[in-house]
Formats: sequence, C-alpha cells, structure tokens
Amino acid sequence: MSDTSVHYFVMLLRLGVNIVASRCVSTQDSMVLSSLELPGLIAMNCVPCDFTAYLDVYAMVCYFTTCTQHTKL
Repeated sequence: MSDTSVHYFVMLLRLGVNIVASRCVSTQDSMVLSSLELPGLIAMNCVPCDFTAYLDVYAMVCYFTTCTQHTKL
C-alpha cells in the first residue's frame, strides 16, 4: 500500500469588476525545476494607469491510497 498526494492550484487575477482565472495545474503535471507553470498569457483592456490588481491563489491537496491485490486492509 502506498500513499500519494497531489496538489492543485488555480489563480485569479482581479482588476475592478474583471476576473481572469488560470487553468488548474497540479503537481502531476510536468514540473521543471520544482516549479509549476501556468499556461497562457493574461490580457486586459482599458486598464487605467493607477490600477490596483489582486492575485488570489487557491490550492487543494488530494490524498490517494493505492492497494495491490495482495494487500489486506
């Protein structure tokens, strides 16, 4: 029996009433140099020069247990 965990991440960029969400990425996705890459670029139009933006990062951890046929619980 082995225990594994997978971490999932989603980012939200909030600028006024506009909200842009990233694609959900996980630690099961290919990792390079221990970092997660969020694909795609974010483009916003009509942004004032004195804007305030908020970046929210949400994470979730899922734990999985795998059993072989010969394992008794």
